[in-house]
Amino acid sequence: MRLSRGVTQVDLGDAIGLTFQQVQKYEWGKNRISVGRLFKIAEALKVNVADLLPGHKNYRDTENGRISPEDFRVLRALRSINDEAIREKMIDLIEFVAKKYEL
Repeated sequence: MRLSRGVTQVDLGDAIGLTFQQVQKYEWGKNRISVGRLFKIAEALKVNVADLLPGHKNYRDTENGRISPEDFRVLRALRSINDEAIREKMIDLIEFVAKKYEL
């Protein structure tokens, strides 16, 4: 959610009173997040707390529990394309390449 909002770990840490290293530990699952801290994070990201929880429609999860920075780069790039037809063609291209080089 942080990456999709374009917020750095430093910016999030500043907003909730933590260092970027502490933010990393939360993101990597090394530290648990209290309910109070979760509310602060949601407020800083301007989302509902539910958006940060597994099972919610806006929560994104992969097999390892994380979305890679590359996933967000692709998403951000696609969202920046204003022409819907071109955006659809880019999605088609990505899907074609993914199928062609599927392991």
